[in-house]
Amino acid sequence: MSAFSRHGSPCESGGLPFGFRIEASTRGDLPAINAVIERAVLQWPLPESLKRLVIPVLRYDDADSDYLQIFVCREAHQTVGVLALDYDDANAEDQRRDVSLHGLYVEP
Repeated sequence: MSAFSRHGSPCESGGLPFGFRIEASTRGDLPAINAVIERAVLQWPLPESLKRLVIPVLRYDDADSDYLQIFVCREAHQTVGVLALDYDDANAEDQRRDVSLHGLYVEP
């Protein structure tokens, strides 16, 4: 199991529209993930020069698998959405874990 998928699915995809599914990403998904991020950012109401500066910072790489869980939403075989979660380590006293939304990107 990839470090990208170590926490399992955040939800069952049964409630999604027909043809869509959510699954844990793998390192092989990184090019498609970063393409979705780039296309989403290019739609933001920002100056073009700022978009060019922001996109490289928002892209994910192999090092992100050490602390993030990244899920993809697919329609057919195309990645159309990205969800990145940051799981804090379990608290030794009560075994609860905090989850933070790190990134959410959807095809325009």
